[in-house]
Amino acid sequence: MTGAGVPAAGAQEASPDTGTADPVYLRLSPEPELTLTYAHRVRARVDAPPQLGGGQSLTSNMRLRQTPVRVGTDSLDVRIQIADLSLSADSVPEEQLPDLARHEGATYLARMTTRGELVRMSEENGGPGTGRAGGISPVQRSVRMSAFPTLPDAPVRPGDTWVDTTRVQTGVMQGMGEGTTLAVSRTTLEELRREGKTRVARLSVVTSYTFQPEDTVRSGIEADMSGSGSASVRFDVTSGRYLHSESAQDYTVNLRYPGGDRTYSVRFHVNSEAQLVGIGGGEEDAAGGDSTRESGNAGSDGSPPGN
Repeated sequence: MTGAGVPAAGAQEASPDTGTADPVYLRLSPEPELTLTYAHRVRARVDAPPQLGGGQSLTSNMRLRQTPVRVGTDSLDVRIQIADLSLSADSVPEEQLPDLARHEGATYLARMTTRGELVRMSEENGGPGTGRAGGISPVQRSVRMSAFPTLPDAPVRPGDTWVDTTRVQTGVMQGMGEGTTLAVSRTTLEELRREGKTRVARLSVVTSYTFQPEDTVRSGIEADMSGSGSASVRFDVTSGRYLHSESAQDYTVNLRYPGGDRTYSVRFHVNSEAQLVGIGGGEEDAAGGDSTRESGNAGSDGSPPGN
């Protein structure tokens, strides 16, 4: 998936990084007030028994504009705006799908650590799209469960692995109830390489998912979920930002109806892609090229970012 005028991820000629002997800091260190536009695409295949609606394929596309309004040593505040949002399904007429266009323009203010962890998020008062967000929870879930992994808490070398655990409030199918999805991710720095003037880290991620229901869901139905996923990620060490990610997840939801004599399993196969498609005002060669900047916060050698 590419933006207009943006080459496919990795299209730039790459060469091994000869300066890999020293460990590098992988940290978010964006330039304040410089807007980054990310395109997200999710393709999902749902395999369900006829009693629960049968199989279905869904595709969602979303572009988010992220503008850092404060960048510090350990955290940053980012304004997130939904630029556009769409959903399609192979077995549902377009007129029966949710009207997602009403969410376009909604803006949020997020506090994140420089490791990429979401600390908190709120709808921004007075900004474009205020009142059209339809609740903060779906947006928080989207950001927390995005395709980009949490960065390590210490300098790393190629071959190093770090483990991160994330808990996200999630719903059961068709609003049957709420619970917590526990995601345990093991991320490995596979290599450092040069793409033009940019130093890029290639990461691999393996994740396991477990759903922990808060209580018995609607109508006494009990639910559990488990699954796993993997991802390949490119991170711009020079400018301290995510470039591209491709991921795949497979998980199963088991629904047990009252009396214990009926259990249905629903399987999900999800392929996701997220890519930096715009820097500043327009979409340009963002995910595959030269990102050298004059006022960067992170040194091209991967040294710690400043305040």
